[in-house]
Amino acid sequence: MTLNRMTLGHIFLGLSVLVLFFVGPLWERLGVGVLVLWVLLAGVGMYFFLSDRSEEPPGPQ
Repeated sequence: MTLNRMTLGHIFLGLSVLVLFFVGPLWERLGVGVLVLWVLLAGVGMYFFLSDRSEEPPGPQ
């Protein structure tokens, strides 16, 4: 199974949502590091999601 960039983007964005769900307990353990973790996960996810060029949009008919 090969993962394209859009799939990787969805995985990273899903992980960033999980971090948001557990931000309270993670804040107690990591402090400001949880914000850095969330920004990194969301940024990498958006990069992969937006850089996917696997399908060309349809042209005029």
